Amino acid sequence: MNFTIGPRLGLDLIHTDNENYREKGDTGLELHIDGYSKTSLQSSLGMQAPAAFSTQFGVLIPQLSAAWVHEFEDDQRNINARFVQDLRPNPTEFKFKRENPDRNYVDLGIGISAVLANGLQPFANFAR
Repeated sequence: MNFTIGPRLGLDLIHTDNENYREKGDTGLELHIDGYSKTSLQSSLGMQAPAAFSTQFGVLIPQLSAAWVHEFEDDQRNINARFVQDLRPNPTEFKFKRENPDRNYVDLGIGISAVLANGLQPFANFAR
């Protein structure tokens, strides 16, 4: 068995632009949802611990990982909507306030991969 523990350091930057969205239908309850932009900047600090086991059919590599994640940018925001059929110059608007994002959390993972004699390398990972 070959066992290793190693540090992990990461930085994720994601920017998303969501365009206006208009529901289709004829019930009178369809919504027009205004577009919005979102930026997320996250750092992560953690560890990964894989182990290697030789078998008759190849090498199995189970691994565990854990990381502390901190969000710097993503803030609470409103989603603005109105009824599609409300064609008045100043239609009634609804504001849906999103929850505050988690600023700090732990990301845990478990997985297994294999290097098989025929060259295939299947894997499965679960992270939460």
